[in-house]
Amino acid sequence: MSIPVRRSPCRIAITIILSCLSAAVSADPDCASHTSEHAPGSDLNSGDEYMGLRLLGSLELHETQCKSLPLMGLSALAWSADTQILYALSDRGHVLHLRPVIHANRLTDVRVVDAFPLRGPDDQPLDTHNGDSEGMTVLNGANGISGDEQLLVSFERRPRVSRYRTYGLWLEDMPLPARLTEIDNYRTPNQALEGVVMHPQLGLLTAPERPVADTRQSHFRIYDRNGPVAELARADADYGSLTDIALTPDGRLLALERIFSGAFGIIAAVIHRLDPAGADTGSTRVETIARLDRDAGHNIDNFEGLTHHRDNRYFMISDNNGFFVQKTLLLYFELVD
Repeated sequence: MSIPVRRSPCRIAITIILSCLSAAVSADPDCASHTSEHAPGSDLNSGDEYMGLRLLGSLELHETQCKSLPLMGLSALAWSADTQILYALSDRGHVLHLRPVIHANRLTDVRVVDAFPLRGPDDQPLDTHNGDSEGMTVLNGANGISGDEQLLVSFERRPRVSRYRTYGLWLEDMPLPARLTEIDNYRTPNQALEGVVMHPQLGLLTAPERPVADTRQSHFRIYDRNGPVAELARADADYGSLTDIALTPDGRLLALERIFSGAFGIIAAVIHRLDPAGADTGSTRVETIARLDRDAGHNIDNFEGLTHHRDNRYFMISDNNGFFVQKTLLLYFELVD
């Protein structure tokens, strides 16, 4: 979801003050390799531990284009161990191929290497209504076979989960519970399917941004193809939104919650952990791994994308909404508990 943008002087001032660890990626329409320069500026620096995570790097990605597709509005990430590509999904209906540069276990740079529009069954690029792409996971990304990777992509406005080639070719729409395919069941058309993973035991899992109609509004729910399989309490029952889910190596899930108040902007990003295969709906054991909070001086923006990298390490990215005072932040961290 792209959050509503407030352009008041107060909002602009707050966002500018929240400068952080950053590195610029220069524009290049031909997708050439990009270099970036690390510029610390936050009280949480690379190597620091906070709650259940250790920060291993933070970059700011400045807007650029690759094949005329902008690096902006990034709402999801998916890592392929086979290709060493970090797929980044734009909510404008396209996918960018990024190559992170990691030295001594620290994220130091990221390079844009390719980009493709998502296409529909008619092989045409998706239009605005059909192309509000929000969640993504990679299939066949760690089997040692070259060229068989696919992406699962979840959407808002016309809620669905579709299977794609990594170059944007549509393959099929995946079966979902009927409740999730009807947009009138969501609070707004812009608060539909935000996260998707392929669980080793449960299969396809997806999560709406806000609780759907006729369910407890105090809890997020995670669904498989048949219905809800797990739920977790919102850290903020008024302003919390579930913006992504990511699979851990042991089959649990990380759930990313963004807390956004229209009056005060983005307040916090909360990372939860739960085991969807180990509990019945309503009794899922949930842990809070970390809460990155604006008021604590943490570098936060509109964090929407989360994916596992290797071992206990993860990438997380923010959606800048295409608004000049917001940032596209790429964080690299590891869980320490």
